[in-house]
Amino acid sequence: MKTHSKLFFAMLLVGLITRLTASPHAQENVVFHGRPSIKISEGGLERVPIDLSRELADTAESIITQEDGKFYWAPRRHIEMGAVRNGPFVTYVALNRTGYVRLFDRNVEINTLVTPAEEQFDYVEHILLGLRSVTYYGSSLK
Repeated sequence: MKTHSKLFFAMLLVGLITRLTASPHAQENVVFHGRPSIKISEGGLERVPIDLSRELADTAESIITQEDGKFYWAPRRHIEMGAVRNGPFVTYVALNRTGYVRLFDRNVEINTLVTPAEEQFDYVEHILLGLRSVTYYGSSLK
């Protein structure tokens, strides 16, 4: 084997070992994990609400993680998010403007009436897909 080939092979092996033994998200912390029960697809001329089966809900779970002080939308290509608190709501907004996740914090006292949606759901997730959108309503798992 030529010297360059041996060096390349050694570097490749070291890189592979490092990648396999290192945790990719060592500082990752799940700050929210939710499972939807309703999905609403909208496209301007149509609105299609669907009650999700457990199997479909499992594939559409919403997860927000925090890594090194930054928030990420884990199931959506790990998009970075900003967080805004307003009363009992925390809204995580995708920095690339593709959507948001709004959480209802039941531990915060509010002076207004709770809406039927707030009684039934813990969060709403809104995703923009071109001129269409998908909205999920669901319950917190964490």
